[in-house]
Amino acid sequence: MDIKVGLIIVAVGHCVLHFFDSFFKSCAHYPYIKFLDGTGLSIKFLNIQWTTTAFNRTLLRLGNIHSTSKFLDTWFSVGLIASLILLPIAVILLFYSFIQQFLHTKNDIILTPVIPGVNLPASEILFYTITLVICSVMHEFGHALAAVKEDVQVLNLGLNIFFILPVAFVNLNSENLRGIEPWKRLKILTAGIWHNLVLSFFCYLAYLFLPLLLSSVFHVGNSVTLYDATKMSPLLGVKGLQIGDQITKINDCEVKTEEMWFNCLQYVNQKNGLCFNSDNVRELDETSTLKYTSNGFIECCDESKKGNVCFEFIDNENGVLELPSHVCLPVRSILNKSDYYCSKLEHKCPINSHCFVPLLNETRLFKIEVLNKPLVIYMGLADDFLRTLRVSSFVPKFFFQTPTFAETSKKILEYVIVISLGLAVINIIPCFFMDGQHVLNTLLYISLSRSYDGDKLLLISSMVCLVFTVLLIVHCVFMMLPFIF
Repeated sequence: MDIKVGLIIVAVGHCVLHFFDSFFKSCAHYPYIKFLDGTGLSIKFLNIQWTTTAFNRTLLRLGNIHSTSKFLDTWFSVGLIASLILLPIAVILLFYSFIQQFLHTKNDIILTPVIPGVNLPASEILFYTITLVICSVMHEFGHALAAVKEDVQVLNLGLNIFFILPVAFVNLNSENLRGIEPWKRLKILTAGIWHNLVLSFFCYLAYLFLPLLLSSVFHVGNSVTLYDATKMSPLLGVKGLQIGDQITKINDCEVKTEEMWFNCLQYVNQKNGLCFNSDNVRELDETSTLKYTSNGFIECCDESKKGNVCFEFIDNENGVLELPSHVCLPVRSILNKSDYYCSKLEHKCPINSHCFVPLLNETRLFKIEVLNKPLVIYMGLADDFLRTLRVSSFVPKFFFQTPTFAETSKKILEYVIVISLGLAVINIIPCFFMDGQHVLNTLLYISLSRSYDGDKLLLISSMVCLVFTVLLIVHCVFMMLPFIF
């Protein structure tokens, strides 16, 4: 299903739900109202909210287990220290990213808002949604567990779905929270940030060790497997590539991992010449009369020779031309006899071989070696590989027919690492509606309560939060403008 169609269906679904919700409420339909109260559901325009107290007892047990009491106290104390260390770092990162926008060095920007369909592939919106659920649940679980540990009442937990984006939340008794010691309050306020940092760290470890963890069912480091391609990919075909192919080499560049795949395509794109043996050139040469095309290019092959390409002989300056300046050669035959590559700038070849560059305008010749298959020859652009093919470093041994499970796990880990760390950084910045706002309030109370009364402290906190909120909003807007317009 196309992503746009899916979003339209979701939008229509929201509108239908909102219509019936308004209709039943206006009629005071008792069974419906009782249903909403019993389930904790609340429906608004493009927003569905669910709250529950079902997990309160479980949280109370977890927070009051005697054997883990000291561990939790240490755990949240470490979290408080880590969050306070992160606070100045996050502020510096925000200022740095904001300034970089105006220095025209946007590649160095560290804090970047991520929106599916804008600066994230719309096709990965499911990964984005799953990641938000995981990260927000872990964040709110941290707040809830710390609150129980410090004897602050947890009123309820819930989930908000804004259009398609789910976000977990927890409601605490605000009077209880204000009534406890400031340092205990800080532990609760920073617990969510701490849990996001820990989640990001452990997912990073899992990401690093994923090849080892999946080594019993996947080969890693020998080749890449082609597991997905667009329907119109020019590389697919009877004599081309097929789903499940294990690619080991592109030209003279070995492909063992997905990273090497991208590096090889970049390398091959720059090194477009081939080293041909003189005897092979003379044997296979089918040159006809040289012609100059209307766009200024030279053509030396007869139009009937569809499998032939015109090559230009490249040799050292002022050197003696041992072969014709242009030769027409059958591509598959000559590539089967050539293992070395060169370029116009650096045309070094083995003894008795010379550098030839195919006259193909912007296109390139690619010799693709596939395990247990004949050589695949492709004439086109390196972008064709990048745009239409998806490869994986995980090659199935057995049980799995494709690397989809491994790639899905890898993708989710990547998203969780980035988004969980991003949530931790953004939440600690003193902005309105963020944990950082309450952290700043408490820190100001601890440090300045003897010098200023509560109203002045609140004013100082509000002014600081206003500055950072405006800064963050302006930064996000400026970051999104190039993608929208």
